[in-house]
Formats: sequence, structure tokens, C-alpha cells
Amino acid sequence: MNHGRLRRLVIDVGPLRELPSYRWLWLGQLVNNGGREITLLALPFQIYLLTGSVLAVGGLAAVLLAALVLFALPGGSLADAFDRRRLLLATQVALAACSLGLGALALGGRPPPGALYPVPFLGPGVVHPGGRP
Repeated sequence: MNHGRLRRLVIDVGPLRELPSYRWLWLGQLVNNGGREITLLALPFQIYLLTGSVLAVGGLAAVLLAALVLFALPGGSLADAFDRRRLLLATQVALAACSLGLGALALGGRPPPGALYPVPFLGPGVVHPGGRP
């Protein structure tokens, strides 16, 4: 087999070895995506355990859709108007705060289900799989 064809099939990890800033970005995105996936599974499950209602889980989806519709347009304008590094840092800190809020609610015992809805509304990127800062 030709080395050129084989090279196209293998992922190039050269930038990870050569560029420390890219390595940090990649590692940060890995942690962010892992946490988002865990939250995607845990939050609807927790709401279902607390309420026993699939309608309450559907309500979570409606809250996330409302947040996506309300924040998508202003978010795009902000991304164009501000420095992207600072905006990325600010959104990651906000998403971490939302995750800490969800964690505090979960560790605090049996939270009221209504308390779980505002946190993902304020940080739709925490739960929504397509949410990107």
C-alpha cells in the first residue's frame, strides 16, 4: 500500500506535539465536551427520578429550545463584536458556574425539580449537544 494513501487515513497529531497553545485548547475542549455529554445524560435522568414524569423531561427540552432561540442571535453578534479569546474564556467560566450550580443542587439532597430548569436555561451550552461558545 502506498504511504500517501495510508497517511490520509491516519490522524495527524503533529500540531498537538508542536503547539502548546493548541494542545491546551484541545485539552480544554475535551474536558468541556466530556462534561457536556455527562450532563446530557444526568440532568434528564435526575429530573425523571425526581418527578417520574416524561412530561417533565420534555419540559427540560422545551426550556433548552427556548434558550437556544433567545440567545442564538445575540450570541452571534457578540462573537462578531468582541475578542474571541475573551469571549471564549467568559463563556467557559459561565458554563463552569452552571455546572457547579447543577452539582450543588444534586449534592444538596433532593432538589425541587423547578430549581433544575433555570440553570440549563442560562447555560444552554452545558446541556445542548450543539451548543458552542
